[in-house]
Amino acid sequence: MSVVLSQDTERKRTDSCGLRGKARNLKSVMRGTTSLGVVATPLAAFRSVVGRSAQIGKLKRLTTIVGLVAGLLGIPPGIVKLVECISPYELELSAGKDLTITYRPKNELIECVFNVRAEEFGTRPNQILSAKAWVEAFASRLVLDISRPEFVENEARKYQPIIPNGPNPKNMQCTIVCRLDDRSREVFQTMGLRRLVVEFKGKDNQIHQVTFCFNIEDIGIDRLFNSMEKQFRYISEDPLCPFDQP
Repeated sequence: MSVVLSQDTERKRTDSCGLRGKARNLKSVMRGTTSLGVVATPLAAFRSVVGRSAQIGKLKRLTTIVGLVAGLLGIPPGIVKLVECISPYELELSAGKDLTITYRPKNELIECVFNVRAEEFGTRPNQILSAKAWVEAFASRLVLDISRPEFVENEARKYQPIIPNGPNPKNMQCTIVCRLDDRSREVFQTMGLRRLVVEFKGKDNQIHQVTFCFNIEDIGIDRLFNSMEKQFRYISEDPLCPFDQP
């Protein structure tokens, strides 16, 4: 009789341990499911953000946030690498208000000098590879045949500056030069509103524009073409250019 009771008692202990083990396993699975749900939430949000890449100004530090979330939740490195591949480049360019135009009569050239601020919010360094420019005057557009743009950063000249990713922006001076032919002479020697658009190309064929709106008057024409300085400084004012790009 004692043997039977001992066997029954042992069976109950085994069943009890088995149930507790299954309960622990179930809790572990539930915890894993919850963690995956938490991980999936920021990734789903990230995919939604990628679809609205035009809103870089509001979401430019998303990659940093994803990195922090990954560190807190223990997201596998492979997922973080996937995020980095999705948004490697998020370059933002902005220009200062000053635009200095100089006339070089010896070679019949027009030189435009302005400041550029470049920031890369993606996961890899970027680079300004090329540029083109045009001048808009109301409904007309004159494409300028510019030479390779030249950048000056800390007194060093560069033609394809590298923009590192991270918190430190590049502040550079940019110079573009175009030949003064009959068409461009009419644009720069006629009074009226003008918009100079300089379009830069970065890595992955990303396009970035900076614009300058200015009003050409008699005094500007005279100083640019008839004075000893052959130079005139404009202050870009966006409200001066209400017309749409042609």
